Amino acid sequence: MLANLVVEYIKDGLSKLSPANLVGADSLAGGTIPKIAELPEPIRIVVESAYGHGIGNVFLAASPVALVAILAIMFLPNIPLSNKSNAEKIAELRAEQEQLEQ
Repeated sequence: MLANLVVEYIKDGLSKLSPANLVGADSLAGGTIPKIAELPEPIRIVVESAYGHGIGNVFLAASPVALVAILAIMFLPNIPLSNKSNAEKIAELRAEQEQLEQ
């Protein structure tokens, strides 16, 4: 989701720049994450803005999922933890079974 949003935001941002400001934009064509410090100022602003908006939108989209998870956790029954290990429980069950068999 983030990758698709960033690509769209970068395309929109670059389309609004004048041709004189697009010098160095060919470094974005490789499909790799650009080195922000090496980009010209106008293109750097577009890339930073695209990632900022994209990350914000991802968190906004994930918030309903987090809310549903919190609600589901609230409705889970409260089961107290046991103080016995699994091996101790199995030993008790075997002892009970042996008593029933006798």
